[in-house]
Amino acid sequence: MTTNTKRTNTKRKGLAMPGRKRAWLAGLLALLGAAGLMAEEGVTEGIAGTGKAAHVDVAVFHFYGADSAPREIKGADIITRLKGKAQFLTITHSTGVKDQDVLMINSDILREGASAEDFGVDCQLLLHVAQGEDVTVMGKCETFYYDAANKKEVESKLAVKPVLIKAEDWQLVAWDPVAHVAIYADEEVGNE
Repeated sequence: MTTNTKRTNTKRKGLAMPGRKRAWLAGLLALLGAAGLMAEEGVTEGIAGTGKAAHVDVAVFHFYGADSAPREIKGADIITRLKGKAQFLTITHSTGVKDQDVLMINSDILREGASAEDFGVDCQLLLHVAQGEDVTVMGKCETFYYDAANKKEVESKLAVKPVLIKAEDWQLVAWDPVAHVAIYADEEVGNE
């Protein structure tokens, strides 16, 4: 009895990678391994989880036809507190912030061609941290969104003047009275 032993390609789908991707993945794995070794040796002290540090949250909202935005929002759940009053555009959380950190917030949907669905938020915020816990935020934010109620595109450019944010509640740090856009910041202290 004769058996035909024709070799077939047994590569599994998803595992075959071109040389460049394979080299990139190998480099990434090597870096992750080195980071793991450094963490074991204490090299990352002050970067991850070894002490207390300020954390900063930033939220951007479009208020429905409001003449003003609340100066302060009590509690941690700003989205629920503003439900029905404002459209949530973006929110971010940054841990272990240090003095002179720059918080970049880019939450954009970019589509080819003009569309009523294009919108986004772009902020550059400088953080000043005093005594490890007192955080002042300043910078600028730009928003672009579609106001469905008024059927128009709205662009807002906001200057965020220096504001000391407190750990207790969300604070209004910038307000655009024409576009009805509000930027809130919150600070908490936790593990680095």
